[in-house]
Amino acid sequence: MENEFTVRSMRYDYGVVFEQDFRTEIREILESEKCVFLIDRNIWDKYGLAELIPQESFLVTLIEAVESNKTIYGVIDVWNKWEKAGITKKHKVVVIGGGILQDIGAFASSIYLRNIDWYFFPTTLLAQCDSCIGSKCGINLHEFKNQLGAFYAPKRIVIDTHFLNSLSDQDLYSGMGEILKASLTSDVGFYHRFRDIVLSGRDKAELENLIRDSLMVKKEVVEADEFEKDYRRVLNYGHTFGHALEAYTKNEIPHGAAVTLGVDMANFIAWKKGFISEEEYRDVKLVASKLFRFKFPENVDMDRLFIFMRKDKKSEGEKVNFVIPKRLGELQILPMSLDQGLKVMLTEYFQESHEIYRN
Repeated sequence: MENEFTVRSMRYDYGVVFEQDFRTEIREILESEKCVFLIDRNIWDKYGLAELIPQESFLVTLIEAVESNKTIYGVIDVWNKWEKAGITKKHKVVVIGGGILQDIGAFASSIYLRNIDWYFFPTTLLAQCDSCIGSKCGINLHEFKNQLGAFYAPKRIVIDTHFLNSLSDQDLYSGMGEILKASLTSDVGFYHRFRDIVLSGRDKAELENLIRDSLMVKKEVVEADEFEKDYRRVLNYGHTFGHALEAYTKNEIPHGAAVTLGVDMANFIAWKKGFISEEEYRDVKLVASKLFRFKFPENVDMDRLFIFMRKDKKSEGEKVNFVIPKRLGELQILPMSLDQGLKVMLTEYFQESHEIYRN
């Protein structure tokens, strides 16, 4: 399998490379002299990057990867540092971290001096298997996720799967929620492969192949509809429910795990509306239950959950364009009202799912 591929974009094409040691690419970037770094504080310490990147020569901003930093105030702090250091359009912004660092770095780079080139070294499974390509970035507004955003792709993405060795099982399985979504997005054969890998316990050994397969699914979609005018909306499968659950639990359920439940919730609706069979719903639920490693939400307040759904970018007042399966491997956009009928349906979902996920 090739170690590099290109994603076609309206703005510019950008490369994705699988590298055995990310330090090789960093050293090449350092030779350009004009570069600035945004790095996950935990990664900086864990990988001894102080020995690789001389802070006396390069501006390094260390950021704690928490949602509270993914705001306009966090971005302004980055801009202030860049302005004080005299960063120009000739500089390269190098981002090393997961999705939170990616969103901060991409958003800051897209606005500063009307845009400045940035390079991305994703360090989490979520970022490596999904968010690193597609150009989208978003920051939070108050308690609502990704309300401010832009489309601004990195010039180059370097994936070193050795970063994943330092992740907890919870972080790894959270990331697999996005792979589950990708596996059900276009080719049901991918889902069957993923299902077999998860149920056999070979998931960690197959991570690099799963990352590649997931990115190939997303690459096909974003190249067809980069700016989410129509087709790309299928990538929001599981995300309307997932984002609402993230906010509802104050991020106790992180993004990938929330997407796992979001996919399951979307499938429940698809079953109840007759698009997929109960057998298919239960089959995917079995895989989802193996991936979800967090406390399942109890006694969900539907009124409060609906508040977060109304803030979803796909919301149109009391209606939301949900992505649900037409059949496994084929998704559709289904407008649904945030009404009593949906509350009853989701209440039934949580009641029937509680024992499965608790165990």
